[in-house]
Amino acid sequence: MRLSIRYQVLAVISILVIASVGTYVVVATDYIIRDKLAYIYDLNASLAHTRAQEIEAALETLTGKLRFIAAAQYDEARTDKLHGGIWPLFGTSTEVAALEIWERRESRFVQTFQVTREPLLAQLEINAADLVLAHRQAGITPEVVVAEGVLLRNTSVATRAAVLTLALASDDGRGVLIADLDPSALVRLLDSSELYRTFLVDARGQLLASADRQQMIGKASLADRPSVHSALRSATARGVGDQESPDGPVVAAFARLSVGRLAVVTEIPRARALLAADELRHRSLLLCLLAVALTILAAVFFSRRVARRLDQLRQAATKLGAGELGHQVEVGGGDEIAALTRTFNEMSTKLATRDTDLQHAYAQLQQADRMALLGTVTAGVAHEIKNPVAYATLAYDYVKEFVAAARRANATVPGADLQAVEEALADLGQGLGRIKAVSEELGQMSRSQHDVKLAPVSVTELLDKALKMAAHQVVGRARVVREFGDVPPVRANGTRLGQVFLNLIVNAAQALQAERLHQNEIRLRTFTADGMVVVEVADNGPGLTPEASANLFREFFTTKQKSGGTGLGLPISRQIVEELDGRIEVDTAVGAGATFRVLLPAVTTTTARGP
Repeated sequence: MRLSIRYQVLAVISILVIASVGTYVVVATDYIIRDKLAYIYDLNASLAHTRAQEIEAALETLTGKLRFIAAAQYDEARTDKLHGGIWPLFGTSTEVAALEIWERRESRFVQTFQVTREPLLAQLEINAADLVLAHRQAGITPEVVVAEGVLLRNTSVATRAAVLTLALASDDGRGVLIADLDPSALVRLLDSSELYRTFLVDARGQLLASADRQQMIGKASLADRPSVHSALRSATARGVGDQESPDGPVVAAFARLSVGRLAVVTEIPRARALLAADELRHRSLLLCLLAVALTILAAVFFSRRVARRLDQLRQAATKLGAGELGHQVEVGGGDEIAALTRTFNEMSTKLATRDTDLQHAYAQLQQADRMALLGTVTAGVAHEIKNPVAYATLAYDYVKEFVAAARRANATVPGADLQAVEEALADLGQGLGRIKAVSEELGQMSRSQHDVKLAPVSVTELLDKALKMAAHQVVGRARVVREFGDVPPVRANGTRLGQVFLNLIVNAAQALQAERLHQNEIRLRTFTADGMVVVEVADNGPGLTPEASANLFREFFTTKQKSGGTGLGLPISRQIVEELDGRIEVDTAVGAGATFRVLLPAVTTTTARGP
């Protein structure tokens, strides 16, 4: 299916606009996303580093106070004051819920001090026994603390409270201090944004603090989380990049603490990070679609104007092709289509002029072809007139001498002489009659064809007349076989139809070679078939090639260039037959001769009574 030029123009404009706008949206969106991601990377890395510094500062402050308490146990002047003066050391902070001091004596550690903050324990809904059990489950022993130096573990009591345990050893390794903490302060540091998820994890990947307290109470392990895994395994202390999470792609950053081999990990969902960019992309896309729609509407408007003018030219060309030469199209504007319209109008005018000239030339060629045919016939007429004229001349001389002699002798004519005179006069009348008939036929051939009258005519009579007129072409070249059936008349102009038969007979004769006189044959047949009168003119000559057969009825095509053929005889013959609602057929093959078949409607009783 081929599209009209209007839709082709519309399609090209639409494709170009969509491609341009689409390229702009893709490039601009990609640039915005890259810029946004760079900003998110920097912000996330900065956030992780800042949270790590804040937590590290808080832990250093707390560990400093704990070291002071641990050192005080060796000062006998201050040991008695530990029970009563430890809580003021922490000021208004309510982080520490319980405190234990262990001392190495000989080969093992002995607990030398323990104190709890009961209001805070009550608030957390736990007791000292729960803490002891939690220490044991978390593997927090003085020996482990001495080996680690500083230790921060999640010792939350399942289903009840989130608790962190901070343990550290004295510089000489003789004392160990274990403090149980309420992680609320750390949680507040980590829960500063609804957009970011921030975790504090230890070296094993266990969650120490986050905004999700249930995860803390459940002592969730985040070691398999890609962002946490990267933070624990990276060779650098800080990092940022794209990671996967159970909730989808995220931009993750981490920062390690110098205290207790801890790390802060921050995550922001990639979709939320690029939410503004996506919104901008969607709005840009809508704006671009609007621009495309407006462009297409404008293209439709202008292409319709162009297509309407081109359609006028198309319709005019169709009329021109149908024969309405000289048709003009209204010229509007001064653009290329207007120039094309002016050129079309000029072409139409020239075609009309040339068609008129061609019709005149065609009429002249018809007349020339008739004159050429008349010249051929004239030769035959001359041959036909020769003998009758000789007869008439001899008879005339005889009568003249006889009458002259009778006058000189003043004698009467005997009976025998009168018979000779009668025979001579009869020969003279026959010859003169033949001359008159031939002259009449020549007169009919030379008449104009513009005033054509139709009447029932006999095709056999027309064939006989045509054969007589073509006798000089046929005699001495071929044997004529007549097979005339009893056929009804046809409605035609005798002169014009006789011209068709004469043309076919002459063509058949000229197709035969004179040296093959005894083999050459022209067969004339008449019969009826399916209500049509059929006239066949066949020869046993060399026949025609397929190419010549296909072009027989094309004007100016001839196979008789050497003999001066014009190539108009058969086209004119077909025109005459088709004007009589008939047709001409030809059967031929190389070496098999040619048979021309003229089929004409037979005259019935009804048509014979026609107007």
